[in-house]
Amino acid sequence: STTNTCAPSGANSIPSPAAPSSLASKSKILERCEYVFDQLLPQADEELSNHLHNSAKVAPSLFLMRWIRLLFAREMHVVEVLRLWDMIFADSYLHWTATEEMSLPLVNYMAVSMILQVRGTLMSGDNTACLQRLMRYPPVDHVEPLVGRALRLRDGEKALRPRIVSEADGGADSSVREVIEKK
Repeated sequence: STTNTCAPSGANSIPSPAAPSSLASKSKILERCEYVFDQLLPQADEELSNHLHNSAKVAPSLFLMRWIRLLFAREMHVVEVLRLWDMIFADSYLHWTATEEMSLPLVNYMAVSMILQVRGTLMSGDNTACLQRLMRYPPVDHVEPLVGRALRLRDGEKALRPRIVSEADGGADSSVREVIEKK
């Protein structure tokens, strides 16, 4: 007789549910969100990280998943999104190595840069206020200062809070433009 290789053999061959380890495995996007929130943010600003983790108890997946999946497309004007994407893809092309675990590494630092940009609101807020600010990010008129900070964070500088760009000054200063142009 012929044997069906696709059919289970034996009387006790009811398919078992997925193993717990496969259920517990995280998606790559969730791993990335946790990496940004649990590793990169504390390196950049330990005080803010502690506040978001312990006091405000913010779940990173609630806002970072959208930011990263859409590459920040909902957080800024279309023209700025296109400029940001150019910088993200150019950076990835210029700095990619075969050992990179995550593609588009500047995305991680851009997320940290955006969190640092709204630090004042986050530090004074509870869970609801923090999530509101992160999920309804203020308009970004000029992406260069955020990208400049992201590049400096990636290159190892810590905190980078002294030069927080206000809406009143229109965005980029010459030093940030120089950093971007050098990259």
